[in-house]
Amino acid sequence: MRILLRICCALLFASFVASGDAAEIVSTVPTWAQLDSTQQTILAPLSDRWDSLPELQRKRLLSSAKRYPEMKESQRKRFSSRLREWSSLTPDQRGLARDNYRQFQNLPRHEREAIIRRWRQQQAIIKKQQSQEERTSQSSEGEHSAPPSDSGAAEPLNESLSPISPGLKK
Repeated sequence: MRILLRICCALLFASFVASGDAAEIVSTVPTWAQLDSTQQTILAPLSDRWDSLPELQRKRLLSSAKRYPEMKESQRKRFSSRLREWSSLTPDQRGLARDNYRQFQNLPRHEREAIIRRWRQQQAIIKKQQSQEERTSQSSEGEHSAPPSDSGAAEPLNESLSPISPGLKK
């Protein structure tokens, strides 16, 4: 009797898989077309790659998109900015970023803290330079100067400004 029950269950499962209904159960994460308009707006930088992302990554992104409306304005800007930046990276660049992150996490605490301190100092310098450039451009508005070019292409990282130690880069 048990053998007959097992055979029936196996046949039922096989017919279920053959009918294509299994695909609906295997993936519980919606495709891009199945996202609502709010989710699509929040996750827009990923629209062209959404359906090819791993299911776990899509679940995490959907979780973040769900929290997005309750985020403070500064958090929403940061989320959107990082999502745009990440989606603009090439697969090789994303892989390198993941590798650097893993290596960073494996460093001793004092080394991680030193890297974070250097990074914060560099960010302060960059912010100061940007504000000086803004003041300079505002004072020379009357002059005929060409607007700064923004080709949209990523620029090479200045090694001296890198917060990650040279041993972490490939």
